[in-house]
Amino acid sequence: MDGRRKPAFHAYKTLIEMIDGFIEADIISKNPFVAEFRFKDKIVYVVWGRGRLPLEGTAQLIGMYGKDLGRADLSKYELKDELVYIKLVKPALKVSPKISISISKTKAYVGEKIIVSGSITPFKGPAKLLLIINSPKGTFTKRIDLNKSQYNYAIEVDAEGEWSIQARVEENKLYYPSSSDTLTFTAEKKEATTPREAFPIQYIIVSIIVVVALAIGAIGYSIKKKRE
Repeated sequence: MDGRRKPAFHAYKTLIEMIDGFIEADIISKNPFVAEFRFKDKIVYVVWGRGRLPLEGTAQLIGMYGKDLGRADLSKYELKDELVYIKLVKPALKVSPKISISISKTKAYVGEKIIVSGSITPFKGPAKLLLIINSPKGTFTKRIDLNKSQYNYAIEVDAEGEWSIQARVEENKLYYPSSSDTLTFTAEKKEATTPREAFPIQYIIVSIIVVVALAIGAIGYSIKKKRE
């Protein structure tokens, strides 16, 4: 034993130093992986993978084993298959978020529900999300208070025809106004099924009586023949 600490020790020590005591946490991206840990006076990101990050601002970079990697402009920084801790030095005051949107189906029947879901990236804090829904009956807006990056909402389909949906983020101290793509779906009424006409009960009863009478007659005839 040469007395030197193993890499695993330094990796664990760095992890504790960087994220111990956080107040809130959220995963804001999966490719590359970006986890946000919020403290009272700072924000620390744990990032891993390859490619550009959905982050802005000037930040201090710390390697997996605790090495200071210096500062970087996150809008230009690119990961190269590594795990890095990012501590914001001067967070961007405002960002123009990217809003994703999807719907559960593109064809629906009147009376069903369409689920609208998506996320905003990067997520910097509370946001006001507007869903602009155009239906055959007119346009209405649903306001959603976001405290995390993901959102979802169920639309009651109450009219047949073409529908369209768009998500927008209202401007505040963290975000510039931004809009998603517009998605559409078609609603139609279910074809009414014609119920089969019930066979009148009296016909059933008469049929049973006739069958029983014929059976009794056949039995009586058979007995009579035997007696003869």
